[in-house]
Amino acid sequence: VPQARVPDLQLQHLLAQLGELSLPDRDRAVVTLLIEELDDNGYLTTTLEKIADNLPLELDLDVEELSVGLALLQQFDPVGVGAGNLSESLILQLKRLPEDTPARDLAMQIAGQHLSILGQRDFTRLKKLLRTDDDGLRGAQALIASMNPYPNSGYADSETHYIVPDILVRCRGGRWQADLNQGAIPRL
Repeated sequence: VPQARVPDLQLQHLLAQLGELSLPDRDRAVVTLLIEELDDNGYLTTTLEKIADNLPLELDLDVEELSVGLALLQQFDPVGVGAGNLSESLILQLKRLPEDTPARDLAMQIAGQHLSILGQRDFTRLKKLLRTDDDGLRGAQALIASMNPYPNSGYADSETHYIVPDILVRCRGGRWQADLNQGAIPRL
């Protein structure tokens, strides 16, 4: 069984969503395999062809079957999970917005074809390429900026940091008393 590269919280979240679906065992196994292939950002950076080539022949799993599983995975939350890169993740997120969302189509064009130009902040070139005005470009840029570039954010494994209070306040005999927390005083 391959070791999951995806942080545990995201893995649990995705597997819980998978568990809510009524799927044949084989389809469930395909989606589980794809979940385990996700990187720390929630992207599937390994091509489906490479995944299929690395599987044992007796599984008889082809790229088409993996594609169906990927399409299912990409419907899970967080939106954008299973994308191959930033551009694809943004497009997946934009597609989930209502079709009448202002600047949605323009934002999808930028995300799909002109993300590097947007990153270079070459707004004059973008307006010319997309045949839009300042307001249209501003709306599309704001929409893209509101998207999550990393579907995994919020699920990253991180250390727990405890806060130790300097002062402890207690009620003793109906009176409040404040004392220094001896555990917070540095020892020399």
